[in-house]
Amino acid sequence: MTKLVGTIDCERTLGDEADKKKKSDSDDEEAPPKTNNYGSLSSYELIPGDIVYLKANTKAVCDMILLEGECLVDEAVLTGESVPCSKIQLPDTSEIFEKDKNYKNIIFCGSKII
Repeated sequence: MTKLVGTIDCERTLGDEADKKKKSDSDDEEAPPKTNNYGSLSSYELIPGDIVYLKANTKAVCDMILLEGECLVDEAVLTGESVPCSKIQLPDTSEIFEKDKNYKNIIFCGSKII
């Protein structure tokens, strides 16, 4: 699955900030449940911490970290490189995430998922 321009197919898990905002907007004292619904979502509704499933032949509408699986990505728009590059899931480690070190785990905005 992949992100689409304008809308995405996703399973949404709200980040901590969204939970806090919803809780403060709510009259209930209990924290709202996280939504785990599969469906279409506007890219404008994405917030840091959301988890989305990617689908082939679409364009990434934001920078993302690949948490599970692997894929080929066409970054020609960003780098000029005509050969697609392979992206792999973020290793399960306690090391601090570094953009330069974890380049193979990042899908950059504007890339096309192949």
